[in-house]
Amino acid sequence: MQSEAQVKVQQINPHVICYLCQGYLIDATTITECLHSFCRSCIVKHFDKSLLCPLCNLRVHETRPHLNIRSDTTLQEIVYGLVPGLLKELLSNNLNKRRQSEDSQRTCITLENISSSQFSNGRSKIDVFHNGRLIDNEFMLEDVAVIYANNTGNPLHLQFKITPISQSH
Repeated sequence: MQSEAQVKVQQINPHVICYLCQGYLIDATTITECLHSFCRSCIVKHFDKSLLCPLCNLRVHETRPHLNIRSDTTLQEIVYGLVPGLLKELLSNNLNKRRQSEDSQRTCITLENISSSQFSNGRSKIDVFHNGRLIDNEFMLEDVAVIYANNTGNPLHLQFKITPISQSH
């Protein structure tokens, strides 16, 4: 009969806490080159300032570091399993934020709406920028708001570049 090993929370915490925000990993995201993990919003914000891994200083990518990060769902499931109530709290917070947003009756334009609008019609490529930096096209509009909004209630300023797509016949 095997006995279960007792592991102290102090031993596990370094593996489930984000180095950047010092909170439990939320939307755990791993840099593919060095395998260090952070909250998705934390590492994306970090890449606005530096292209180096915050832990080992490895250069992630010269121009598009977002190509070299991946969601780590296994690690996130471990975090949720080890921290009772974390997932429930996050879902509750997201629901409250959505309700507040609906209550304020603000009109939002999604990236999908813009791409399928009169500006595109399948003949143009639309890139979205924040402070001059290209936003990875894998991000949903909600991701963009969480990552780049400054929680002041002010509008989030985004820039768009519309490039015609050449069609060969």
